[in-house]
Amino acid sequence: MQSQPIPIRQSCFRKCGTKLSQSNSALTETIEIPDEVGVIILKECVLFPQAIMPLYIFEPRYRQMLSDTLSGDRLFAVGCLDESARTAADDEPPYKVVCVGMIRACKKNEDGTSNLILQGLNRVRVIETLSRDPYRRIAVAPLTTEIDMSAKAITEARRKTLQRIQSLQRLGAKIPAELIGFLSKVEPYEAMLDLSVYALCNCADVKQQLLASRSLAERNTLFGDYLEAQL
Repeated sequence: MQSQPIPIRQSCFRKCGTKLSQSNSALTETIEIPDEVGVIILKECVLFPQAIMPLYIFEPRYRQMLSDTLSGDRLFAVGCLDESARTAADDEPPYKVVCVGMIRACKKNEDGTSNLILQGLNRVRVIETLSRDPYRRIAVAPLTTEIDMSAKAITEARRKTLQRIQSLQRLGAKIPAELIGFLSKVEPYEAMLDLSVYALCNCADVKQQLLASRSLAERNTLFGDYLEAQL
């Protein structure tokens, strides 16, 4: 199984992203996150709520997971590999916070492999690993965001984030104007921040920190510091 982190010029970000991101609030309210899910472990790859991730499924264990998932609720998690937690008993542990996503489209190929589009839905805390055969299943608990910023502070944070992104573009970063326009319209700020991190942050460690944080203010500061370091 391979992840193909979405280049921000790809059409699936533009075409799916706007429509799906605008409906994310409704999705997270109406789709119940189950107590346990299958999980794909990827190295240096972090899924965020609302983000669109294309995946190529070829490993037998993940083919089985995909089959089970498609016959059920179409939900599974993507977890970033925690290299520091590797042991002889478990050489593929995920970080303690991962993201559950929903399969939005899937095409099975003649050779048994599949290409799919996964949309992130919700951060979850990994409680425990329930099984590893034929694929890893984990017990999870949904995480909510602490909105620990005033409305005025959020408005200013949005302005500064967009300003920093525009500054990076002017300095030569390959950030399409259409992406900036798209991000400027995403509500609420929590969603705009998640999509900005997914599209623009190239450091998996920073992404995992931002995924794991429940505080909107902390996420805003962490991502702001990351953008400032790029300027």
